[in-house]
Amino acid sequence: MSRGMFAIIAIGVILLAGAFYLGILDFGYWRSRVGYEVNSATRGLMPSGPSESPAQARSRAATCRENLRRIELAKRKAAAASGLTKADVTWAELTPHLGKQRPACPSGGTYNIGSTTVMAKCSISNNHTTDDADDHILKAF
Repeated sequence: MSRGMFAIIAIGVILLAGAFYLGILDFGYWRSRVGYEVNSATRGLMPSGPSESPAQARSRAATCRENLRRIELAKRKAAAASGLTKADVTWAELTPHLGKQRPACPSGGTYNIGSTTVMAKCSISNNHTTDDADDHILKAF
């Protein structure tokens, strides 16, 4: 490897480490994505940024699933009230059955109501982790 190539790689590594240190890149997010566990010595050097704990992720997912259940119940009530069988239901049709405030995913996902034959979905879905408790999926109603 030439000196120039080594210098370019070294600068890249320094910039990447600086981005993690300054909080521009979230170390907790990337650690959870690759399943990498950090030892306690390194953990002290990393900033405690906006990453959430597993308990917070499970709590937000549980709230999201409860919102999906409410949407599904409202969708079924709206379909029964209007006699719909396989049509798409709109937010306007769900409003009388949901109450004043439209549910929102606490993790920032968006809800897709879908038709009366398909369960409501959150855009975050299974978030590609091994923990089913932090999934934003309504598996059964």
